[in-house]
Amino acid sequence: MTALLRLKITPNAPTNAVLGETDGVIRLKLQAPAVEGKANAALVAFLAETLQVPKAVVSLKGGRRSRLKQVEVQGLHGAEAWRRLLAPANKLVLELSRPYTAVAAL
Repeated sequence: MTALLRLKITPNAPTNAVLGETDGVIRLKLQAPAVEGKANAALVAFLAETLQVPKAVVSLKGGRRSRLKQVEVQGLHGAEAWRRLLAPANKLVLELSRPYTAVAAL
């Protein structure tokens, strides 16, 4: 089982984060600059941590010099990879969509 992910990366961001999904492409922002492969290395490390897999099973298959990347993750089904990646983004959307409730100070 292998997951093939299409990702759009924004380098030089204040924090590493998953922003969501648009048209089958998962959008990420990374702190690393797009210089000398630093953003690619940061992408592999971020994906491994977020997907809870070893770095060795995450490989860049396309887009080494582009913001649009194709990444292969071995040992994980595509649907599970999407679920794990988008869980933080979905949690943020849910938190932002909750109605605001004022709490009286005691």
